[in-house]
Order: sequence, then C-alpha cells, then structure tokens
Amino acid sequence: AGAGAGAFATATAGAGAGASAATTASAVSTTPSASAGPSAIPPPITPANPQHIEYFRVIDQAQRDVLREALAAPDGDSGWVSVVEKNGVTVCKKSVPGNPLNMMRGSCIINRSPESVLAIVVNKERKAEWDTLFQSARLVEEICPEYEIARDEYKAVWPTSPRDFCTIRGVTRLADGTIIAAGKSVTHPRCPELKGFVRGCVNLAGFVLQPLSPTSTQVIYLSNADVKGSLPTAIVNKVSMEQPMCVAGLRRLVESLPEVPPRAPGTAAGAAAGVAGAGGAGSVGGVSEAPTAPKIDLSLINAFALDSSLPFFSLRCTARALARVFAVLAGGGTLGDKALLSSGAVERMRACSVKDHLGIAWGLGLRRINRQDGVTTFFGACSVGGGLVLCDPSHELVVAITTNQLSAHRGAALRVGDYICRSFGLGTLTQDGVAAT
Repeated sequence: AGAGAGAFATATAGAGAGASAATTASAVSTTPSASAGPSAIPPPITPANPQHIEYFRVIDQAQRDVLREALAAPDGDSGWVSVVEKNGVTVCKKSVPGNPLNMMRGSCIINRSPESVLAIVVNKERKAEWDTLFQSARLVEEICPEYEIARDEYKAVWPTSPRDFCTIRGVTRLADGTIIAAGKSVTHPRCPELKGFVRGCVNLAGFVLQPLSPTSTQVIYLSNADVKGSLPTAIVNKVSMEQPMCVAGLRRLVESLPEVPPRAPGTAAGAAAGVAGAGGAGSVGGVSEAPTAPKIDLSLINAFALDSSLPFFSLRCTARALARVFAVLAGGGTLGDKALLSSGAVERMRACSVKDHLGIAWGLGLRRINRQDGVTTFFGACSVGGGLVLCDPSHELVVAITTNQLSAHRGAALRVGDYICRSFGLGTLTQDGVAAT
C-alpha cells in the first residue's frame, strides 16, 4: 500500500441493497524524530470557517516566534542580554529591530508537570493571583478548543489610564511534551475599543513549558507589548523589566496546588466512527471488526486538529468500517434493509452547494471530487492525515483508505486510490485527490 498506508477497502452498494467489502492491510510505520524548535510545530491547518484563516495564520506565526525566542541562548548572536537573576527567575531583554520597546523574557523551574502549569496559565479566573497588574478577561470568540480571542483588562497605574488588549491565543503540544501557549493582538468586530481604556498592542507574548521530568517544568515567559498612550518609551521599557518576574508568582501558585491528571487524547468523532463500523446490517459474513487506534505522531497534533472535522486526524476505525459508512451514501441512504438517511439528505451531500477559498467544492459537509472533463464522479474526503474516501454512487462504489501512521502528506493513500480507480476504469487521481480524466 506504500509507506504510511495501513489499509484500504472497497465496498459496493445499490439502493436498498446490502454492502459488501474487501480489505487488504499493510503495516509500514515510520516515526519521524521531533525536537523542540519552530520546525517541530505542526504546519498551520486550514480552518473550516474561511473567516478564521487569518486568525490561524497569526497564531501559527506567534507560536513559532515564541518558541524560537524562548530557546535562544542569551549573551550571544541571538540578541538576548541577561539582566538579572532574582528569586530563582532569570530575566533577559532583547532589542527588536524597528520596535523601540524591548522584548522581555523570564524563566524559572516549577516543580509541577507542564499540564499543571498550563492549567493555571490559561485560567482567566486565577490570573490575577500571579499577575498583579491583571484585572479581568472576557471571551470574545472561541475559534476552537484552546484557540480563542479574548479581551484583557489591566489596572491603571497612576497617573495613567487602564489598558485593554484584544488578543488571539492558542495552545500547541509538541511530540517531546513541550507546550507552547502564545498570543498576539488582533482586531475583532465584537471587541471594539472602549471609553476609559487605552487599547494596547501585544506584539508577541507567550509561554514555553518544557518537561524536565514528570513533575518538573522549565517555564519560559516572553512579552513584547506596546501600552500605547503618551508614556515615554524609556519609562515603558523600565516598567517592562518587572513583567517577567510574574513567573515567580506563577510558581508559587502552581506549586501550592496538586498535580493535574495527565491529558488523555481522544475525540468523540473517533469513537462514533468506530461504533458506526461495528457489525450490524451490511457487515460481511456477520463479522464485526473492532476499531483500532492508529499510532499517532504527536508532532502533527494540536488541539484544533483533535477537535476539528479533519476526518483522518480525529478518525479511529478500520477501512472496512469507513467504507460501510459511506456505502450508506452510495446506496441512497440505506444499509441492508435499514433506511438510515433520507434520499433528500443524500442528494444534498452529493450536490455542490459551496466552494471554499481554495476552490474546492463541497456538498453537505462532504468534499466534491471532480474530473478534469467537468464530470462529477466522487464525493468524500481527501484530508491532511493521510487517508482517503471516494464515494461514487453512479457506479455504486466506495473506496476507503486508512493509514497506520498519521502524516501531513497524502501521497501513499492517493497512490492506492489512483490504482483502484484506474483498475475500475474511473480515471486517475492527481496529488490533490481530483480525478484527472
């Protein structure tokens, strides 16, 4: 099946007829090594909502910038200069080209796991306990779990006015256990400037949490913010020297609390897919296949991928089970003698109703896969993660391919799908998963 392709299945289904399937499996697994650095961050994922594309671009770049600056050694070519070491916190500063405001960095060791530290870092209700200038926060929009836009208020320091910020922030976990929580200012229609506050700008801010042991974390905090207003730059830079010391307050709070239980990855979408493929009407020879979890390269996973509708990131099932699910669509909504979907719903899935920013046509939550001659043959999924589903109602054919190792590339699955399509005389597939002839 090619490197990374774990299994493929084909199923035939007619309207009102039962589905049949054949499965072949191949286990070729490669595990890429991952190191904590900007290249270890998963590539940005195209969100389902086109309006969020720019937000994800901003947070992706912020995460890479935070990680790069956090890991840069001081007193070298990186531009970071050691300032002071106080109460177990090492403070550094860096001049930013084209920006009169220094970037500040504070680091310390907290005797808790990265997840325990993160639980407090993202807790808006407890932030004032470790950041003395923080006043309150309000959620503006949740882009997806662990990716949000929020409005933060900070106390006034006489004789200045209070400040507020509108920022996007997100959390990403790397393969080595490192956690990045980064943020940057954005504009949002539901977060206008308010009377009585000076709207500041967060050029870059965030945390990098590196596990030293199961109960010990290297915490690195970065901040480069413009508080705006009429304060002289020299005064702002002097005051900002104290900001990195907030990690000392964070350490006191986190170490006063018990450890947070380890994070257990998994999604409802994956569980549901596995159930859908287990036995019942349409199973071949009465054989029920138990879904198996693929070996996941965590460097490709972040919170958005796990909780999104990217089929081959969040799916956990066999290729045969997946083919049976799509056989319902190829069979006009029936599986065996059971009507599971109305004919109207199936038609809406088949029909092209919208095109996204990439020019890909979609039906009711399913991608349209067209031939270059303009004939619509397939619909289904061809997603980051490595899998492929092609559903062809006109030929009563379903091709489902799953992988035993998640990948950002779809080459292996597309090669298998191309071979099957050519074998049935249905044309060829390009690297975009579009039938070419």
